[in-house]
Amino acid sequence: MKWIRRLSQRWQTHLRLLHELETGKIEYDSHSDDVCLAPGIPLTDAHIQIVLQRPYLANSWPRHLRVQIGLPPFPTREEDDDFINRIL
Repeated sequence: MKWIRRLSQRWQTHLRLLHELETGKIEYDSHSDDVCLAPGIPLTDAHIQIVLQRPYLANSWPRHLRVQIGLPPFPTREEDDDFINRIL
């Protein structure tokens, strides 16, 4: 039964971190010169691992920060084949 409790705790932690990434906004802490998620939640390696699995979470992040964690500088855009038809 310990492993069920441990698995549940890991899942709850993952959901909390995911929620912080979805609702937070990148800001800089002037005291420590670290990158934080608003409101003052430090950006940890666990957050970065989630972002690497779900790059869409970093679409609004600054370009240099995306490159620093290993993502392409600009978010990938889906090709819009129907663009011409919508303008006409």
